[in-house]
Amino acid sequence: NNRKVTFTATSGTKTITSGSSQFYNLEINGSGGTFQVSSNALTVANDLTVNAGTLSGTQDITVNGGDVSGDGTIDLTGGTFTLDGAGNFGGATAWTFNNVSLTGTATTTATGAGGITATSGLTIGSGHILDAASKTWTLSGSGTPLTRTGTLTANASTFTYTSGSGVSALSSAAMTGSNAYYNVIVNGTGTFTAGVAVTAKNNLTVTSGTLALAAN
Repeated sequence: NNRKVTFTATSGTKTITSGSSQFYNLEINGSGGTFQVSSNALTVANDLTVNAGTLSGTQDITVNGGDVSGDGTIDLTGGTFTLDGAGNFGGATAWTFNNVSLTGTATTTATGAGGITATSGLTIGSGHILDAASKTWTLSGSGTPLTRTGTLTANASTFTYTSGSGVSALSSAAMTGSNAYYNVIVNGTGTFTAGVAVTAKNNLTVTSGTLALAAN
């Protein structure tokens, strides 16, 4: 049915176990509480709201409605967080994911001042548009931390690469033209090989590490 389930504990760690079922709308609204997805994958058929408290875990989470909002904390250390649909993404608090995957023919619009960190990778799938707004997107993975077959609309965003061992390519596809970055920061250890053509509409900053550019 089209109902919302709300978790409101304000202390301790509670485990969310859905088995083979899925939520329609899921709300986390317990200031001081931690709500952990650790035993099996979680699917939300519509939207996820994290208003207060912390959503943590190591399992895959899929939000089919595409809207993830609220000013609580998301801190996921494993699994893939998938948005499969159009909606807003973000809040006032910094959110951390292992992998983020944006899928389906839809637009994800970044909202709020809190940054987004993907410790392994960010995927913008075919047909999907990421409107990065003015957020800071921190990509900490090695290898190729950004996989793009869809579209990045950078607006005034900043993409920061922070791998401790460098990267073999900043992205899987050229980041030029309509897919160009606004700001790019390299702030890690090792060699960050561009790997593809890259345009930064505003600033390119190398704070720490080495940025290797291919010869024209």
